[in-house]
Amino acid sequence: MNNIFTKNGHKAVNNFAREFADGIKFQTLFNLMYDEKVDCRLSTANDPKIRILNWSKINSLICFTALQQKFYLVEKTMKQLSKGTDSKPILKLIKVLLQTQQNEYLEATKDTSAIEDIADKVEAKKALFDA
Repeated sequence: MNNIFTKNGHKAVNNFAREFADGIKFQTLFNLMYDEKVDCRLSTANDPKIRILNWSKINSLICFTALQQKFYLVEKTMKQLSKGTDSKPILKLIKVLLQTQQNEYLEATKDTSAIEDIADKVEAKKALFDA
């Protein structure tokens, strides 16, 4: 996971609970993984209420809109994430994000008929030129 950050010029994460508490690192991770530029206009304030608001924005703009409700955050989870004291909620959320991306990739590559059709045409043209 830290490879995603470091390969893209960001610092490695040392304390997942604390560093993801305001949601900014999660937004960055999503943008890096999906090659997006989603800006939830998150606050860096240390206030737990503001952090919950940040996670609510992430829920709305990333989970509901960008990912089309493939998963979403419930209030209890947003409160846990905003506290920044327990790494389990953020690690679980990152795992769900990774699984979602993998499932989307598998779905996108499931039907290879279009690729096979293009490959057949390329082979046919190559055979004409080789003859």
